[in-house]
Amino acid sequence: MKMNGEHSRPAPGRRGRLVPCLLAFGGGLAFAASLFAEAGDPAARGARVSITRQDDGSYVIGLVTFHPQTRAVRFPAEVNMTEGPLEFAIVHQSGKVHESLLTTRARPMHINIALKLLRFRADSEGAAGAGGEGHADAASPATSRFAIAVEWKREDGGEGKSALLDWIANPAMAESPPPDAPWIYGGSFIHEGVFQAESSGDIAALFTADSALFNYAGEGRLDDDHWSAVIERVPAVGTEVVVTIRPDEREPEPEASAPGRSQ
Repeated sequence: MKMNGEHSRPAPGRRGRLVPCLLAFGGGLAFAASLFAEAGDPAARGARVSITRQDDGSYVIGLVTFHPQTRAVRFPAEVNMTEGPLEFAIVHQSGKVHESLLTTRARPMHINIALKLLRFRADSEGAAGAGGEGHADAASPATSRFAIAVEWKREDGGEGKSALLDWIANPAMAESPPPDAPWIYGGSFIHEGVFQAESSGDIAALFTADSALFNYAGEGRLDDDHWSAVIERVPAVGTEVVVTIRPDEREPEPEASAPGRSQ
């Protein structure tokens, strides 16, 4: 995507075709990851991104774990705020922490590399197309539609698990929690050679942001005033959680139901 001739997204090409081949060879994973790192961060050129294979068949890059069979991506985070307005569900700890429910030390670049190696495709138009006006909708292709869940240790010692949206409310909407729409993987963008998700720390946005890796696809995505945490459901600030991002299994809505998308 280009905005005023400045912003650009990586176009599919030889690099994209190489990845499935490289995944067939354990030694090729680090090389494939390096290709993506170079595309988003000029400082990474020549560096080799380390990816480790675990006994269960999963792989680890930085703080991010991903599994080729389940196609799930997991990383640690913590509850950042339970009061005040939200525009983001997840940001890096160096990002917009004053308006995000969760923060994480996992690098957006590593999350993006894991998604690419799992062969997911970003839907830049569906996530925040038309100059960032926001057309995140459930008509995006299945390869870019995701569900996000959280797991944590409850105070009673039990295991807690919840859809991330169950922790979020928007009083301006009829439904609370908000409708269970998918999160659209838009993949952020590159501006002047810098991968914006890495630079901004934006990972999952409630109020549509083209810099974020993911954007909420449901009603209220253009509302930057009313999102907040559901205090009675969210654990205390500082509670450690594990975020799991996995493909949304619901069928995409018909293309015609998504006004504003180009045909």
